Amino acid sequence: MYGQDFVPSGFISIGSSDSTDFFVSEISLTWNQAKANAESLGGHLGTFATVEENNAILSELSDEAFWIGLFQPEGSEEPSGSWGWVTSEVLAFTNWSAGEPNDNGDYTENCVHAAGLPYLLWNDAQCDSQSRFILELSNIAGCTIEQACNFNPDANVYDGSCDFSSCKCLEGTVWNDELEGCVVENPTDTNLDGCTDLNDLMDILSAYGGCDVVESDFNYSLSFDGDSGDNVEINNFAGLSNDITVAGWVLFNDSTNEDCIIEKHESNWGGQFPTPTGWWLRKEQRKLRWLGMTVNGQMNNESSINLPIGSYVFVAATYDGVSSKLYINGVDCSGSGQTLSNPGGSIISNSRSIVMGMGRWGAQNNDIYTTMLMDGNISEISIWNSALTQEQIQSYMSTPPTGNEEGLVGYWDFNEGTGSTLTDQTSNGNDGVINGATWSTDVPTAP
Repeated sequence: MYGQDFVPSGFISIGSSDSTDFFVSEISLTWNQAKANAESLGGHLGTFATVEENNAILSELSDEAFWIGLFQPEGSEEPSGSWGWVTSEVLAFTNWSAGEPNDNGDYTENCVHAAGLPYLLWNDAQCDSQSRFILELSNIAGCTIEQACNFNPDANVYDGSCDFSSCKCLEGTVWNDELEGCVVENPTDTNLDGCTDLNDLMDILSAYGGCDVVESDFNYSLSFDGDSGDNVEINNFAGLSNDITVAGWVLFNDSTNEDCIIEKHESNWGGQFPTPTGWWLRKEQRKLRWLGMTVNGQMNNESSINLPIGSYVFVAATYDGVSSKLYINGVDCSGSGQTLSNPGGSIISNSRSIVMGMGRWGAQNNDIYTTMLMDGNISEISIWNSALTQEQIQSYMSTPPTGNEEGLVGYWDFNEGTGSTLTDQTSNGNDGVINGATWSTDVPTAP
């Protein structure tokens, strides 16, 4: 549920002016990528109506160059002709640094950086250089919960108007105020006719073999303490392609932190890498988030429903080169509006290892990352070189892979129970090294 302090994923709030909010991105993009990313979130690159607004917003930033929504169309008189805002609003003032704009060194500089404190001034720059950028969003009040009957996909400020009384969520599910999500109305109502009767019991007996004991596919899990940097690292991972599915059984112990499940990501946070690449899947408070850096910008998908805390959940994330999807317990819970960005294009690859249980960016203490640490358990992870369908995801949730399936490039069933190696059950040999995580008998129950 969004509140008055809503901040898009991957951004930091830097202030408001009239009926708009301003944010700064955590990642760097080219000007055109930044423009596309801002527009995919329902906003635009930051514009300023007055020098006072310019100074108020930029004063919240450090001495760094940030893209704003000022540009010069191709073919304009250089260097000072035809500058304008992306919104086509009147350019009522300019705030150029001394000697700007200047097409420095005879380069074509048709886009504009704005500097934070102490300068607060503008500089023309090459549009294909990469910088963080300022996002401007208009405040639109309304119902921001997708499962509500009166959901407004354009709203970004929750006004308490959501109505759940006149319609259901998905068939067989109801809204749960405490969990802020849809839950199965009656798990024993297999045919969703509103009651549990003989037909449902026959379905259950047929599925589980009468009174025979159902053997669990899960024997062990790995426990991550959320504090010490516990992780599993897989070097020289083989078999990845642009299309991808990541799925697995996980358990989270807290509802407030950000827990990285698995990542193959290079971040430019703090200059760690020059360009962000790769992908990651993590929990953010109660939401599931799937992010990949594509050649066209940032693919970002945040779940429309909450993750359960304290019990196992099956999560899956897919990308087919065009769009991404998220699933929680087999239900498509992909985001929409400002919680979904699908610019399309290939995910930018990297040679970095894959890590489970830790996100390798942010602050460090004695060479140990102190954020994005998993507090909970992982009992199964699979990686595929294709975007699985919802039906396939539901099937593998009920019946785990064997390791020989087509397109399966990595599968770890966490059933070793001892030792420091997590064995890949496929023939690709993508074994992982366990660093700090401990074996546990806390496992999912048989689906």
